[in-house]
Amino acid sequence: MVGPLPFCLTLPPIEPRSAARVLLAVLVTWCLFQACVGLALGAAGWLSLGGVLPCEATAFFLGLAVPAARRRLALFRIPPPRFIWPEHALVFAFGVLGLTLLIRLATTPITDHDSLAYHLPAMARWYQAHALVTPGPVGASRYAAQVGRYPFDWEVLCTLFLLPFREDFLVAFPNLIAWLIFGLATYLVAVELGAQRIHALTAAFLLLAMPITRKHVDTMHVDLPLGAFFMAGLYFAFACETTRSPAAVAFCLAAVGMVAGIKIPGLIYAALLLAALTIVRMRAPRPARAIDGTTVTLAAAGLLVGAFWYGRNLAEVGNPLGFVRVAVGRFDLLPGFIEPAWLRRTSLASVLDPTSARHWRILAGAVWEQLRLPFVILVAFALALVVPRARAEGPARSSHLRILLGLAALTAAAYCTTPFSGANGAPPGLSAWTGQAFRYAFPFLGVLAVLSALGASRLPARGVGVGIVLGLAAVVAAMTSAVMACAATIALAGIASVAAVRRTPHPMTSTVACGLLCVAVAAGTFWMRARRDVERARAYGGAPEFIATHLRPGETVGYIFSPRSYVFYGKHFTNRVVYVPAQAGNPEGWIDELRGRRVGLLAVGPVREEWRNRSEIAWLSAPGGHFVRVFGTDPRSGPVVYRLR
Repeated sequence: MVGPLPFCLTLPPIEPRSAARVLLAVLVTWCLFQACVGLALGAAGWLSLGGVLPCEATAFFLGLAVPAARRRLALFRIPPPRFIWPEHALVFAFGVLGLTLLIRLATTPITDHDSLAYHLPAMARWYQAHALVTPGPVGASRYAAQVGRYPFDWEVLCTLFLLPFREDFLVAFPNLIAWLIFGLATYLVAVELGAQRIHALTAAFLLLAMPITRKHVDTMHVDLPLGAFFMAGLYFAFACETTRSPAAVAFCLAAVGMVAGIKIPGLIYAALLLAALTIVRMRAPRPARAIDGTTVTLAAAGLLVGAFWYGRNLAEVGNPLGFVRVAVGRFDLLPGFIEPAWLRRTSLASVLDPTSARHWRILAGAVWEQLRLPFVILVAFALALVVPRARAEGPARSSHLRILLGLAALTAAAYCTTPFSGANGAPPGLSAWTGQAFRYAFPFLGVLAVLSALGASRLPARGVGVGIVLGLAAVVAAMTSAVMACAATIALAGIASVAAVRRTPHPMTSTVACGLLCVAVAAGTFWMRARRDVERARAYGGAPEFIATHLRPGETVGYIFSPRSYVFYGKHFTNRVVYVPAQAGNPEGWIDELRGRRVGLLAVGPVREEWRNRSEIAWLSAPGGHFVRVFGTDPRSGPVVYRLR
């Protein structure tokens, strides 16, 4: 984790006027570097701890050897901002919330459908093969093959966190980095466009405190990272007008590459960022310094992470988008068997009937469940943009406000037309499931938070201050939990310890404090890993432990009709797992295939409603057949394991 930091600090900062700007640049560079390392090693077949450690060590010592020490230490030399007490309270709340999420992601196993069905299984296969092998189909539907053609930049980065532990203990830690980038970039965009600092901090906190934002820190869904890099790219685009450094453009292009390489809809948001950069750059003065090597390196790295998966798809299947057909009229631009019309039918724009009161009730309930009070407050302050300015200082430039309003409309439209933003069933229809698809709207929510900060800055200070205090108090009260209380206690203890060390200038005090910190981190890590093991057994049931003890050497775990194939790999990814669908009406041919692939245990379930009448289910339970059930009872409620006779 710390290997690339010295290297990241040697890159040209964007005229650091605050630690927040430098921190954002460092975090974006860190993610970009790690993604490039993972892609390079995975493509070469060296994706292992033995391959990663030399790269990280080289970056560490190379960064230390660069003579630009003053740039490396710029982050620490920038004087801290003078906060007023509400801002101190907000920064403390940020820290407590971040620490809460860290404890949760370290102690809670990942259980959502998509993560267990294809995100984590792809990472487990890369871990076993030490290479970026193409993930296999995740089911029997025609769309299942498309999943293996998704861009996987973020999963590659997260895979690096599997290697040192040989398990998924901190596999979601990069999501916490993305969470921090999301809030930091939103705050900086708001300040860049003229919002008061207290309002920018409040908007960023509300954005990060939304239930849907917190929920996506401990999952392998990649929508939060996409929103984070979209907002980071937006900040660097706006910064082009106020900085004379060419690095602003390079950082924006790096963020564009990350957005495009995280998921296919990211291509739309990457295009929006490039359009915003072009408009702002046309107004900006030309950079005072010539473009140097590090700036070119940033842009080239962004191109690598943005184009890698699309280039691979083009080389392997002749279509950068995988199997999605793209046509103009009757002329096919890109071949494929997945029709765009079918994808459009799953979008929110297609399934929502504006004249149906029932649909609006469902949507309102989903909004309240996933976004809660923070969203209501953000919308209320954003509506204040129609109010005439109450103060003259720091107005947002009208041209930039128009760009921001345009981006709000375009990101909202992009969310509404994104496939699976409205439904995931057959036939598609609006339901409570639609609420979890609000994760596709993270770019829009980030832009909304900036508009909220700008709107709050137009209101009278006294009235908006009371509203902020009451709103934040309600938000914090709604989030309160035992884990958050523990995080607050740890944060207060840390602040008190730092203050005590500063009051005691004796050098031995710092040494003792560092030693105690190391002991505390080691003890906390041990406790969190033990806690995660307990929760893992509770969440995944007994199937992983049974397979670990009953799988014979050389045998393979096969599975069908299971959206949780990740649990079959085992805690340390020691099991070889394959998807083994059968050909209709040919049980003997299926048995021969299973024997040929050395399948000893076959796992099934939880079986969905549409799978229950499939012939394979009947073959498994046939009296005197080729299979004997050795674990589980009901495949409708959980995994059932069969042994092939």
